[in-house]
Amino acid sequence: MKKQFADRADAALAVYPATDDEQLLQTAADLASDMFISYSTWKWIEVHAASGAPVYRYRFDRVLPEPNGANRYGAAHAVDIEYAFNVLDSKPADWQPEDRETARVMATCFANFIKTGDPNGEGVPEWPEFGKTKKVMYLDAESQARPEQHQERYEFLDSVTAR
Repeated sequence: MKKQFADRADAALAVYPATDDEQLLQTAADLASDMFISYSTWKWIEVHAASGAPVYRYRFDRVLPEPNGANRYGAAHAVDIEYAFNVLDSKPADWQPEDRETARVMATCFANFIKTGDPNGEGVPEWPEFGKTKKVMYLDAESQARPEQHQERYEFLDSVTAR
């Protein structure tokens, strides 16, 4: 953290804690993910929502059913593709009923959005507009809208990049 964030290392450790080896590995994965795509996506969405345009934000949290442990740090970038198009069987995996439900919800919401500009519709959980509510749709076995879970991490990275 000192090498990456210099005089802001203590602030970084406050939002990316590492008190033991297990937490250190998860924190490293979280920081890498945030710096790769999550922070920039958050920033883009914040700017777009501030313009008054409707924004529907989601976070894909369903991990692939892989026995090799590749999913131990959460859902990786692009694992949502088969879910978004509801084509799970195009990839060999031990798909569970929860995977199929996640795919059904995600594909239905995306189709609704393509057709109407709004992901909401019959048979899917309510997906509030982000700019008005600051709620994110967390897509998983039980998809639901909740406040952003990692706001403090993104705000920290924003403060560092703004320098």
